[in-house]
Amino acid sequence: YYSENVAKVASERVLLLNPEDGKGREMVTLKTSGGELTVPVKESEDIPKGSAILKLERFTRDVSQLLKGHFPAI
Repeated sequence: YYSENVAKVASERVLLLNPEDGKGREMVTLKTSGGELTVPVKESEDIPKGSAILKLERFTRDVSQLLKGHFPAI
């Protein structure tokens, strides 16, 4: 959780977006008052327009800081 190395091996992170919202982007940077996180984008028709799902394999420190005070939704 506290190790930067854990974040490196727990790299299965992706932001799922509707194709109209994704607009062909390959990467996005998510920013909150707690920090920022750059993740790849995967477009999916299953995601409603205007919504996003951050898919994580592990809940690491950088993700925790990003979501601090904003969980379960940003």
